[in-house]
Amino acid sequence: MFCKWNPQNLKRNVLKSSLRRKIQKAIVQQYPALESLITTLMPKKKKLEVGKAENHLQFYIIESTILFFRWRQGPFYPTLKLLHQIPSLLPIYYVDGGAVRPIMGGAQIMMKGLTKVPNGLPKESIPAQKVVAIVCIGKKNAFTIGLTEHSTEEIKLINNGPGIKNIHSINDGLWKFEIH
Repeated sequence: MFCKWNPQNLKRNVLKSSLRRKIQKAIVQQYPALESLITTLMPKKKKLEVGKAENHLQFYIIESTILFFRWRQGPFYPTLKLLHQIPSLLPIYYVDGGAVRPIMGGAQIMMKGLTKVPNGLPKESIPAQKVVAIVCIGKKNAFTIGLTEHSTEEIKLINNGPGIKNIHSINDGLWKFEIH
């Protein structure tokens, strides 16, 4: 998704405190596990900026670190760097090592790749349109963040075609992007 993203046109603005609280509330609503951590992630004494790029892409930035991003009014996506700090933030789907290179190149996560791996699907039921982490079997950290196109039950039943949309991977434009 971000492989061809050009960050040079990023326009940044500091958010007023009322909008900051609204953003924090929306993030906690989407990620309840962050309720006790949101003030640590986004302390009042540090300015929260929104960076706006082409295609209605928004980045939420604290001290030159992008924490979340989203398109228009869609879901908030944590960056992989944030996910590596809080690995339990997202439900986890597992793939085998052979899938890593194509996924990091931008390929979608296929249903057959999720179902062929023992315990590749989460034990809990995950609905469609949910932000999830993709981890290679035997590894600790996620290498991709995706958006489910089908629920876990549908993935098991259909077992053909794309199951998770690839949003952000290690070494893509967002991973490599540094704010100065």
